[in-house]
Amino acid sequence: MLNETKVHAMHINSTLKDVIIKVISPIKGVKPAFNEYHVLKALLVLYEKGPLGRQLLSRYLGLSTTSVRTLVNRLKKLNIIETDPVAGCILTVYGQSLVERIQKLVVFGKDASDILEKNLLLYNKAYSFLLRKGLELLKQFSVSYLRDTIIKYKAKAVIIAYVQDDKVYIPPYRDLNEDLFPSLKKIKNLLAAQNLDIIVIIFAEDEKTAEEAFLLTLLELNVL
Repeated sequence: MLNETKVHAMHINSTLKDVIIKVISPIKGVKPAFNEYHVLKALLVLYEKGPLGRQLLSRYLGLSTTSVRTLVNRLKKLNIIETDPVAGCILTVYGQSLVERIQKLVVFGKDASDILEKNLLLYNKAYSFLLRKGLELLKQFSVSYLRDTIIKYKAKAVIIAYVQDDKVYIPPYRDLNEDLFPSLKKIKNLLAAQNLDIIVIIFAEDEKTAEEAFLLTLLELNVL
């Protein structure tokens, strides 16, 4: 059996998207019940709360224990997690490194529904996220393309803003900024946003839907 250091070295140049594709790929024509988001969420939950048993993990993921068993087995084969009969599932060093890649790029915010002014509240529930140095992404994709991609993943509406010279702006107009909408400054502080970061406010039925739309968009655009 390969030791963990060697396995980690073999995969260090793989993108997170490459890894996830391996996990969700059909085997013998059978497609698993979980998707890309479930894989990402499993890694994030195990990083924050692990070790976890399969039953508890199934609650966090909203999957059946049978599906979680399949997911765990696939993650285990890729040396992303290891299992203990007593403690349950825990990330390997390699698995931790995958989560740390996400954390270098993304900040998960909190419910922003009570922070936004009424004229910015496009739906009754809003959740804020941050993409570090994300302004570079807008050089590759337009704001409308980014917004439409997020909406494709069941978001109700999206506001995209950016930080420049320590001030938050909603493109394309410079006068749509934190001076006009003080809530943008509150969200900037909440996320500890810095220059060139993108703030993404997603309006959705619940936090899970918003988080899923955000992460799946980053995967589709090859950010992760």
